[in-house]
Amino acid sequence: MEETMVMRHNNIPFELESRLKEYGADFSTARLPFAPHVVLDDQLITGQNPLSAASTAQTMIELLTYPGNL
Repeated sequence: MEETMVMRHNNIPFELESRLKEYGADFSTARLPFAPHVVLDDQLITGQNPLSAASTAQTMIELLTYPGNL
């Protein structure tokens, strides 16, 4: 949705969301477009968009500092 809203949808060869779902991934997004959204799955940390960078970094710091608490 974010790519469509900024009129860049035609500039990407495939939608990562669709490709991940094809391979059986659990996929989630922020409730609002362009809102930060971070997911931690075991030791994999993903951020949805550039606005998620700070939250993604904070999650990584917490994982490295307190690995048993997340």
